[in-house]
Amino acid sequence: MEKEIADNLWKPSPGKTASLEMLMDDGATKLTAVDSIESEYRQIMGISPDEMYSVLRDPLDEVVKVDLSGLAHAMLNRADRRERYIRYFRDTIEKPYEILLTEYDAGVTGKTKYRKKYIGLFREEKQEAVIITAEITKDGSVMWNVMNAKKGTIDRIRSGIEVLYGE
Repeated sequence: MEKEIADNLWKPSPGKTASLEMLMDDGATKLTAVDSIESEYRQIMGISPDEMYSVLRDPLDEVVKVDLSGLAHAMLNRADRRERYIRYFRDTIEKPYEILLTEYDAGVTGKTKYRKKYIGLFREEKQEAVIITAEITKDGSVMWNVMNAKKGTIDRIRSGIEVLYGE
Protein backbone atom coordinates (compact mmCIF):
# COMPACT_ATOMS: atom_id res chain seq x y z
CA MET A 1 0.00 0.00 0.00
CA GLU A 2 2.97 2.28 0.37
CA LYS A 3 2.97 5.25 -1.98
CA GLU A 4 3.29 8.99 -1.83
CA ILE A 5 -0.12 10.61 -1.55
CA ALA A 6 -0.51 13.67 -3.76
CA ASP A 7 -1.35 16.91 -1.94
CA ASN A 8 -4.56 17.39 -3.92
CA LEU A 9 -5.99 14.12 -2.52
CA TRP A 10 -6.02 15.50 1.03
CA LYS A 11 -9.40 17.15 1.58
CA PRO A 12 -9.77 20.39 3.50
CA SER A 13 -11.06 20.09 7.03
CA PRO A 14 -14.84 20.47 7.31
CA GLY A 15 -14.25 21.89 10.80
CA LYS A 16 -14.55 20.28 14.19
CA THR A 17 -17.57 20.25 16.45
CA ALA A 18 -17.45 20.94 20.16
CA SER A 19 -16.49 18.02 22.37
CA LEU A 20 -18.59 16.85 25.29
CA GLU A 21 -16.20 18.57 27.69
CA MET A 22 -16.25 21.86 25.73
CA LEU A 23 -20.04 21.96 25.79
CA MET A 24 -20.07 21.24 29.53
CA ASP A 25 -17.43 23.95 30.12
CA ASP A 26 -19.82 26.34 28.36
CA GLY A 27 -22.52 25.52 30.91
CA ALA A 28 -24.40 22.60 29.35
CA THR A 29 -25.34 19.66 31.53
CA LYS A 30 -23.89 16.33 30.48
CA LEU A 31 -27.29 15.20 29.20
CA THR A 32 -27.81 18.38 27.18
CA ALA A 33 -24.28 18.13 25.75
CA VAL A 34 -24.77 14.49 24.72
CA ASP A 35 -28.15 15.37 23.16
CA SER A 36 -26.52 18.18 21.19
CA ILE A 37 -23.74 15.91 19.87
CA GLU A 38 -26.25 13.17 19.03
CA SER A 39 -28.43 15.69 17.20
CA GLU A 40 -25.52 16.85 15.04
CA TYR A 41 -24.45 13.26 14.34
CA ARG A 42 -28.02 12.37 13.31
CA GLN A 43 -28.19 15.40 11.00
CA ILE A 44 -24.83 14.66 9.34
CA MET A 45 -25.58 10.96 8.91
CA GLY A 46 -29.18 11.46 7.82
CA ILE A 47 -30.66 9.62 10.79
CA SER A 48 -34.13 10.99 11.46
CA PRO A 49 -35.22 11.62 15.06
CA ASP A 50 -37.61 8.64 14.82
CA GLU A 51 -34.97 6.18 13.58
CA MET A 52 -31.90 4.53 15.04
CA TYR A 53 -29.93 4.26 11.81
CA SER A 54 -29.54 5.44 8.24
CA VAL A 55 -27.78 4.03 5.21
CA LEU A 56 -25.07 5.61 3.10
CA ARG A 57 -23.66 4.43 -0.22
CA ASP A 58 -19.95 4.05 -0.73
CA PRO A 59 -18.18 4.51 -4.11
CA LEU A 60 -18.59 0.78 -4.78
CA ASP A 61 -22.37 1.37 -4.59
CA GLU A 62 -22.58 -0.76 -1.45
CA VAL A 63 -24.81 0.15 1.47
CA VAL A 64 -23.19 1.12 4.76
CA LYS A 65 -25.44 1.24 7.83
CA VAL A 66 -24.66 4.09 10.21
CA ASP A 67 -26.28 4.10 13.61
CA LEU A 68 -25.98 5.58 17.05
CA SER A 69 -23.61 2.82 18.20
CA GLY A 70 -21.01 4.43 15.90
CA LEU A 71 -21.32 7.68 17.83
CA ALA A 72 -21.20 5.82 21.15
CA HIS A 73 -17.98 4.09 20.04
CA ALA A 74 -16.49 7.43 18.94
CA MET A 75 -17.22 8.88 22.39
CA LEU A 76 -15.82 5.98 24.46
CA ASN A 77 -12.24 7.19 24.82
CA ARG A 78 -12.60 10.58 26.45
CA ALA A 79 -8.90 11.42 25.97
CA ASP A 80 -9.38 11.33 22.18
CA ARG A 81 -12.68 13.24 22.06
CA ARG A 82 -13.40 11.72 18.63
CA GLU A 83 -16.89 13.25 18.51
CA ARG A 84 -15.15 16.50 17.47
CA TYR A 85 -14.65 14.89 14.05
CA ILE A 86 -18.21 13.82 13.24
CA ARG A 87 -18.30 16.27 10.31
CA TYR A 88 -15.58 14.14 8.68
CA PHE A 89 -17.37 10.80 9.07
CA ARG A 90 -19.92 10.81 6.25
CA ASP A 91 -17.37 11.92 3.67
CA THR A 92 -15.09 9.10 4.79
CA ILE A 93 -17.77 6.59 3.74
CA GLU A 94 -19.13 8.31 0.65
CA LYS A 95 -15.88 9.77 -0.75
CA PRO A 96 -12.97 7.91 0.84
CA TYR A 97 -9.38 8.04 -0.23
CA GLU A 98 -9.29 4.24 -0.05
CA ILE A 99 -11.37 1.26 0.92
CA LEU A 100 -9.28 -1.68 2.09
CA LEU A 101 -10.18 -5.26 2.79
CA THR A 102 -8.58 -6.20 6.10
CA GLU A 103 -8.44 -9.46 7.98
CA TYR A 104 -8.86 -9.94 11.68
CA ASP A 105 -8.90 -12.77 14.16
CA ALA A 106 -12.47 -13.60 15.14
CA GLY A 107 -11.35 -14.52 18.65
CA VAL A 108 -12.95 -17.61 20.16
CA THR A 109 -13.62 -19.35 16.87
CA GLY A 110 -10.01 -18.91 15.76
CA LYS A 111 -11.24 -18.24 12.24
CA THR A 112 -9.91 -15.38 10.17
CA LYS A 113 -12.61 -12.96 9.09
CA TYR A 114 -12.63 -9.93 6.87
CA ARG A 115 -13.93 -6.39 7.10
CA LYS A 116 -13.73 -3.21 5.11
CA LYS A 117 -11.78 -0.19 6.28
CA TYR A 118 -12.59 3.22 4.80
CA ILE A 119 -9.86 5.84 4.93
CA GLY A 120 -10.48 9.56 4.66
CA LEU A 121 -7.59 12.04 4.52
CA PHE A 122 -8.13 15.60 5.71
CA ARG A 123 -5.84 18.60 6.16
CA GLU A 124 -5.97 20.37 9.48
CA GLU A 125 -4.66 23.80 10.34
CA LYS A 126 -2.45 22.85 13.26
CA GLN A 127 -1.70 19.20 12.54
CA GLU A 128 -0.49 18.19 9.15
CA ALA A 129 -3.31 15.71 8.68
CA VAL A 130 -6.22 13.89 10.25
CA ILE A 131 -6.98 10.37 9.13
CA ILE A 132 -10.46 9.03 9.74
CA THR A 133 -11.04 5.31 9.48
CA ALA A 134 -14.40 3.62 9.46
CA GLU A 135 -14.39 -0.13 9.90
CA ILE A 136 -17.46 -2.16 9.21
CA THR A 137 -17.75 -4.76 11.96
CA LYS A 138 -19.17 -8.26 11.68
CA ASP A 139 -22.61 -7.04 12.83
CA GLY A 140 -22.63 -4.31 10.17
CA SER A 141 -21.93 -1.42 12.55
CA VAL A 142 -19.35 1.25 11.87
CA MET A 143 -16.44 1.82 14.27
CA TRP A 144 -14.87 5.27 13.84
CA ASN A 145 -11.27 6.02 14.59
CA VAL A 146 -9.37 9.29 14.33
CA MET A 147 -5.62 9.69 14.06
CA ASN A 148 -3.38 12.68 13.65
CA ALA A 149 -0.59 11.98 11.18
CA LYS A 150 2.14 13.59 9.21
CA LYS A 151 2.60 13.14 5.52
CA GLY A 152 4.70 10.06 4.92
CA THR A 153 3.74 8.33 8.19
CA ILE A 154 0.24 7.11 7.41
CA ASP A 155 1.12 3.81 5.80
CA ARG A 156 1.02 2.04 9.16
CA ILE A 157 -2.78 2.33 9.18
CA ARG A 158 -3.14 1.67 5.48
CA SER A 159 -2.63 -2.04 5.77
CA GLY A 160 -4.93 -4.58 4.25
CA ILE A 161 -4.95 -7.59 2.01
CA GLU A 162 -6.61 -5.84 -0.92
CA VAL A 163 -7.45 -2.33 -2.09
CA LEU A 164 -11.13 -2.40 -3.01
CA TYR A 165 -11.25 1.26 -4.01
CA GLY A 166 -8.67 3.99 -4.24
CA GLU A 167 -7.88 7.36 -5.73
